[in-house]
Amino acid sequence: MSLGLLNLSFGLRGADMALIRHKKGQFFIIVAILYCIILVGVASYVISVISSPPMARVGGAQYTFLDIKMQSIRVVEVSLANLTNGGPSNSLSLNLEDWKNSTQSFCTQQGFSLDLEYVNAWNATSWNQTLSWSKAQVNFTMLLQSGAAKISDEFTVQTELYVNITEVEAVNPTHSSVNVMVWREGGAPVVQGTVTVGAVQASDNGDGTYTAIIPSTTQVSVSVLDSRNIRVEALWQA
Repeated sequence: MSLGLLNLSFGLRGADMALIRHKKGQFFIIVAILYCIILVGVASYVISVISSPPMARVGGAQYTFLDIKMQSIRVVEVSLANLTNGGPSNSLSLNLEDWKNSTQSFCTQQGFSLDLEYVNAWNATSWNQTLSWSKAQVNFTMLLQSGAAKISDEFTVQTELYVNITEVEAVNPTHSSVNVMVWREGGAPVVQGTVTVGAVQASDNGDGTYTAIIPSTTQVSVSVLDSRNIRVEALWQA
């Protein structure tokens, strides 16, 4: 092949490459324009949702209703934790009233009408028995309105923690094995509970039961603190 043909061949290839690069450039520009159009459209939609009043949002009332129910459970749990860790005996009533007022005020600010009431609110402990417990219970009524949407419900929140020293058995002349069962409301095992038998932290058997080996004694004390910080003290005597 002559030098002239080589130059012509390379010249054509260069022109082809330039055309390809030009087309790629056009492609990326088109993609960028489409992306900007989509982004602006999405941003406009998000801004319109955020700026709209809660009563105009799809599912807004239902979401708020469920959130209030979840909060009511946590208020009762926290109150029982306060009581069982040395807090005042009226922790539940104080916390409920404060939560009720703040929740109703927040809903008003967000464009909702909320009528929230509670009755039969109590908490108590029965400690230093072989079977011991801490309990709280509240009955709620709630009416939430948002425009034409109206949601009403009556429900009961129960928070409980039980401890039962099921067995104390000698394993040798100087030590005994202590078996403890721990559960919460509905019979569900406690998750991430701390069980102390005397001065020994018991081993979690993974099924709601705990075991500890301690020096033999005629009296066994068990202290339980669950993941909600609710406490129970149990006692076994020979």
